[in-house]
Amino acid sequence: MELLVLLLVYAALGMILWFIIYSAVKAAIRDANDPDRPRRRFLDLGSRRNQA
Repeated sequence: MELLVLLLVYAALGMILWFIIYSAVKAAIRDANDPDRPRRRFLDLGSRRNQA
């Protein structure tokens, strides 16, 4: 019984991690294929300071 619960927890974490990676890769591919969109670096912390 404990093994089944552990398996379900790992499956849920794996699905969440896969969804995060999948959406990030999909957004990166969409940004790379769109020439009109300005380049956004992943976790660019200086962009908020440069917009002022």
